[in-house]
Amino acid sequence: MFDELVDLLSQLDDVTKTYFDLLGTESESLIRENQIESVEKINKYLKALEDENRLLQIGIIGRVKAGKSSLINALLFDGKDILPKAATPMTAALTELSYGEALSAEVEFYTKDDIDKIEEYALRYKREEEELVKKELEEYKKRNGKGKPSQELS
Repeated sequence: MFDELVDLLSQLDDVTKTYFDLLGTESESLIRENQIESVEKINKYLKALEDENRLLQIGIIGRVKAGKSSLINALLFDGKDILPKAATPMTAALTELSYGEALSAEVEFYTKDDIDKIEEYALRYKREEEELVKKELEEYKKRNGKGKPSQELS
C-alpha cells in the first residue's frame, strides 16, 4: 500500500521536474499549495509508520455463554482452547490479550481495597442515578400538568 503511494509521489515529482520550464513558478506554488513533500521525506515517514509498534484494541462483549471465548480461540489461536470454556462463566472478569514473543499469562487480582473502592463508586453512581431519575420525573410531571390542582371548566 505504502509502496504504491511512494511510486505515485515519485511520478508526480518526476512530472514537476520534467515540465519545470513549462510550469515555471506554478510548479513551486503547486507543490506548496498541496503540501507535497519530497519523495524521500514521505518514504521515510511511511517506513517509520510501518516500523512503529502500534496497538490495536478490540472489545468483545455479549451475553453470558454466548461463545465470546470460543470466537477468540477460533480467531487467534487456531481453535485451541487457550481461553477457558466451561458450563459456567469462566472469563467473567476483564480479560486482556496482547501479543508477545513467547506464550505467557499474567493474572492481576483485585485487592480488598480495590473491591471496596469499586463498591463505593457503584453506590455513589446508584444514588446519583436515583436523584436524576427523581428530578426528571418531577420535571415531567410539571410539564404535563400532573401534580397541579385540577382546574374546573366553566
